[in-house]
Amino acid sequence: MGFYRYFPVPSDRMGVLWSLCGIRDAAIIEYGPSGNTRFAPEGFCHLNTEPAANIFTTHISETDMTFGSADRLVSAVKEVDALYRPGVIFILASSLAAVTGFDTAGVCREIAPETRAVLLVADTGGFQGDYTAGIRNTLKLLCSRVVKKCAKSCGEEACYNILGSQADEFNHRSDLKEIQRLLKKYFDLDCSAVFTSKTSLADIQNASCARFNIVMRSESLDGAEILKERFGQQYVIGRPYGKGATLQWIESVARLTGKDIARGRLEADLDDCEKALARVGELGEQCECRILISGNYDSVFGLGGLMREMGFDRIFGIVNHEKQGAYIDFPDGFADMRINPTEDEKQAFMEKIEPDIILGDGVLLDMAKKRPGVYCRQVSNPNIQRVSFFDGTPHVGFGGTVHLSDIVCNALISQKGVRFPLRHG
Repeated sequence: MGFYRYFPVPSDRMGVLWSLCGIRDAAIIEYGPSGNTRFAPEGFCHLNTEPAANIFTTHISETDMTFGSADRLVSAVKEVDALYRPGVIFILASSLAAVTGFDTAGVCREIAPETRAVLLVADTGGFQGDYTAGIRNTLKLLCSRVVKKCAKSCGEEACYNILGSQADEFNHRSDLKEIQRLLKKYFDLDCSAVFTSKTSLADIQNASCARFNIVMRSESLDGAEILKERFGQQYVIGRPYGKGATLQWIESVARLTGKDIARGRLEADLDDCEKALARVGELGEQCECRILISGNYDSVFGLGGLMREMGFDRIFGIVNHEKQGAYIDFPDGFADMRINPTEDEKQAFMEKIEPDIILGDGVLLDMAKKRPGVYCRQVSNPNIQRVSFFDGTPHVGFGGTVHLSDIVCNALISQKGVRFPLRHG
C-alpha cells in the first residue's frame, strides 16, 4: 500500500454503501468492528448527503473470530427486523469478517425463515476492486433480486427508470434534476425509480413497470442488461454533456419510445446553448488554454467532450479509479491521460502540463493551491471541505452546457485577462 497525504481510492465496500444508502425503507447491517464501521456514516458528510437507509453494525470480538460465531449477526438481524420492519435488510461482511472467510450467505439462509424482511448479502469485503466494482455489483444485485415483476404489461406506464445516480458523484442532485427536466419537457415522461439516489425500496421493487431505462454511468450497464433480460426493458446509454451529445441523447430517447419531441421547446434550449458556446468561443480565440479534468470515467470523458465543443484542444484528464469492465473504452480527444495515478504522479502531471483551468476533485484542487494563475472548480469527489446541496447547478444536459459555459468564461476573464469584444450598432 502506498503513502497517502489525502485519500486512497475507495474500496468496493464503499461503493456498496454509497449505492445502498439512498434507498429509504431499507436497512444495512455490516458484520464487523464497530470502530471501523463508524467511518462509513461519517464519510457521507464529505459527500454532502445523509443516508436514507438505516445503517447498523454488529461489532465483532476475538472470540467470534476464533470460533466462527455468528450469534451477534443473528441477533442484530432479528432486532433490526423486529424494531424497524424494513422490506429488505442488506448484509455486508466487513474486511475483517471477509478475510477470515465468514459465511455470511450461509447464516442468512439459515435465519431467513425467521425474519419478515428479505435478507440479501452484498458481496463485499474491500478486496474485489475499487468503489466502481462495488457500485456495479450492487446495481446487479438490486436488478436481479429486488426488482419484482410488474402486475401490468411491461411499458404500460409512461415513465422511465434512471440507473447510475449515486451519492459518490459530487453533482448528482443537479444532474439528476436536469435529466428529469429534459424528459418531462420534451416527452412528458415521469421518472419512476432512481438507482439509487432519492429513491425508496418500493420504487426499486416496482421498477419493472417503467417503459424503459436511462443508463447514466458505466457501472450501471450490467444492471440494465439484467432488467432487459428479465422484463424486456430497453435502455438509452449516455451521460450527456454539451449541446451535441445532449441532442443525440434526446433523439435516442425519441427513437426508443416512438414519441415525438416537443420541437418548439427544444429549439429554445438549443438557441440558449449556442449563445453560451459562442460567448466561450469569443474569449477562447484570444488565448491558448490548457484544461485538466479529473473524476470518474463518465464525467471526465463527458466534460472533455464539452470542452472540445467549446473550442479547446489542449485537454488533459485524470480518471480516479482503475479501468474495470469490458464496456469501458477510452476514446480519443485528450492530449494526455492518466488512469488512477498516485498523488505524486498527479502532482508531476500538473507540473508537466501547467494547466490554466482545473475542473477536478477536491484533492487535486488542494494540490493546485500552490500553483499561481490556475482557475480551480470542483466537479467531482473526493471532497475535502466544500458544501454542495443546491440542485440547480447541472453539468449535464442543456442546462449544464450553459452553466459550465459561464464558469469557463469567468475562468478565462480572471486568469487570462481576456475581454468580450465591443459591439457597435
